[in-house]
This record gives sequence, C-alpha cells and structure tokens, in this order.
Amino acid sequence: MNRRRFLAGSIVGGVSSSLLRPFDTLADDRNKEARSGTTSIDYQVSRLAPARRFDGKECFGHPRAGIVPGAGANGGPRVVMTLNTVKLDGSDIFTAMHQLSTDDVGKTWTEPQLIPELCYRTESIDGEERPVACSDFWPTWHRKSRTLLGTGHTVAYTPQWKVVDKRPRHTAYSVYDAKENKWTSWQKMLMGDDPRFAFFGAGSTQRYDLPDGTKAYYASFVGFLPAEDPQVTILVSIDQPRPDSNDRFGGTAAAPVFRELAPTMIHELGIEPPPGSTGCAE
Repeated sequence: MNRRRFLAGSIVGGVSSSLLRPFDTLADDRNKEARSGTTSIDYQVSRLAPARRFDGKECFGHPRAGIVPGAGANGGPRVVMTLNTVKLDGSDIFTAMHQLSTDDVGKTWTEPQLIPELCYRTESIDGEERPVACSDFWPTWHRKSRTLLGTGHTVAYTPQWKVVDKRPRHTAYSVYDAKENKWTSWQKMLMGDDPRFAFFGAGSTQRYDLPDGTKAYYASFVGFLPAEDPQVTILVSIDQPRPDSNDRFGGTAAAPVFRELAPTMIHELGIEPPPGSTGCAE
C-alpha cells in the first residue's frame, strides 16, 4: 500500500474521529452551564502569520512557542517562538534555528533572528567529521526553576548531509535567558553507557512539570501491521511511568504493550499474511 495513502487513511482518519468527541463534550458542558447558571470564558482565536520563509531552497519548519511569565510589556507574558531552517533538497535537513517573540500577546512580533547557539555543529563520529543539528525543539516554561527550557533531539548527518538509519541520536536541551534574550548553546542529556540509550531523543515533547518541579513522563509508542500491507495502527501511551525507572521511555514502557496487543489484533481481525510474506518489511 502507498505509504502516504495509508497515513492519510489511518492516522489522520483516527485523529479526525477522535476530535469529534471533545466537541460533543464541549456542547454538553455548555448545556450544563446553562442549567447551572455559570458562564464560560469569552475568548477569540485569530490565525496570524508572524513569519514566512520559502525560496524554493529552504523554508521554516517546527514552529513551537513557549511562554515566559512577566517578561512582556506591563508585566505581561512574553511568547518566544523558535523555528528551524529546513533545506528542501533532501529529507529532514535542519541547519539553523531562528527566534521571534511578542511582548503584547501576539499583536506585534519581532523579525526572525538567527540563534547561533542552536545552529548545527560538526562532531567526530566513527572517525569522520559530520554535521549534527538540533531538531524538533520545543520550549516550555519550567515553573520550579523559573526558566524557559527547550528540549529536542539531535540529527547526525553524513558529510554530504544525508540521513542514514544507523546514527547516534541524543536528547538535546537549551535554556532561554529572558533578560539577555538569548539561548544557551544546546547540550546533550547524559544517559550513561546503558546500550538501550544509544539511540534516544525527546523530539516535539510537550513536557508537563509537577508542582514540585519534577518532570512528568508520558511514554508512547505507535506501530502498524502487517508491515507489507498495513491495516491497523496501534498507539500505546503510558501516563506517568515511574520517573526514577529506566523503563519510563517509549521503547521500554510502551513498546512491550504493543508487542502483546499486536498478535491479539491479528487474531481478532483475521488478518492473513500476504502471499510470499517473510514477516519483515523490505
């Protein structure tokens, strides 16, 4: 099956149907409010485009924003948005990050500024110099330390800026200084020598922090089957596995659940392997 058609029919279709229920729930809540005499918060949503970039060679991607309380105008919040520069002559080629911000809740935005501390760097990997970039970066306010903490993951390329399957991958992070309007140089999170963490990341992480500053974890894993002709998509999400356990990650907490569910789904739905199947995707 065509990969794009499968994604459109399974994941997107699933998202569409899952979004219907919240709207039903919202309607129920409004009916309850009408009966109880309470009122909802009045607000408006506007679609704005504070930055644009597309010249046929590169564009902006991964726009994610974080809020710094009290750093904006008249004691209001500052919203800091980071953008990654995406090269269009290959797959997932990220070279530099930019930043723009608003101190008046989106009425005006600064022009995108290059963040040298979050640009790619060159590292020696397996005896050769290779570019390594920080991608899928997401800034989120950490209330306990009162800092805007951004997390993402690294992408290691070949010297020719190609992505290969076997490559090191790490969780990357950086901290924003509101007074200096500056980010620290991105660093890799140290995970020790456990071979299970030779390839790990925290891309696009919408982090949740508990009141005491402890980070709450959500371990997720998504897979589909059968590999040659996908018919089922299974998403496993573990809500707050033990934060002190090495089994709190998607590959160690959620993936084993997928492994247990997959044979049951094959049996219940009567999925037969395609003719000549080897059990492995080519």
